[in-house]
This record gives sequence, C-alpha cells and structure tokens, in this order.
Amino acid sequence: MATWITDADLLAMLTGCGGESVTVYSGDFGSSTYGSDAFGGALPGFTAVLDREFVEVQGIEGENPVLTCRTSDVPGLNHGDSLTVNSTGYTVRGIQHDGNGLTVIVLEES
Repeated sequence: MATWITDADLLAMLTGCGGESVTVYSGDFGSSTYGSDAFGGALPGFTAVLDREFVEVQGIEGENPVLTCRTSDVPGLNHGDSLTVNSTGYTVRGIQHDGNGLTVIVLEES
C-alpha cells in the first residue's frame, strides 16, 4: 500500500533538517497579510521554512535566504514583492514551483 506524504509533512521534514519555521507577512511591518489576490482581497500571512541556499557566482561563494512553502499559500506572489520574516524585510527575487505543491522563494534582504 502506498504511503502519501503531504506538503505539510515535507515542510516538517525541512524544518527537521535545519530550516526555521516562520510566518511571513507583507512588507508593511506588522501587517497580517502579504499581498492581494486577483480580486483585490488581502492574502493572509503564511507559514514557511526559512533557510540559506548556497550560491556561487563567478567564483564568489555566498548564501541566499530562501523560503519553502506550500504553493497554494502564495498564489498572488510576484517577483519584486516585499515580505517580512522575523522583523527583517526581504524582496522576492525568484519563485520556483516544484510542480508537486511546494514553492521555493529566493529572497534578497531589503
């Protein structure tokens, strides 16, 4: 019998591998939303795993902050959007959907 792993299970596993579970809000500090949907309605804050991704550009190594979350939690997210995580402001630089219900959001500290 097949055992199904849900996206919530995957987020829990990522947290167990060193990621930090956080709640994400819009760039307006203290806001309980992160953006608006296609009808102008506010989208609620969402839970994600904050981690650091290794990057190398022209021989220079570093880390980028990334969020991993459920794709269904971020339907209106766009490049350039502002997010607040743990009182730190970030700009969305990349949105990588895995096709299986999870999304990695590449961030740049504002």
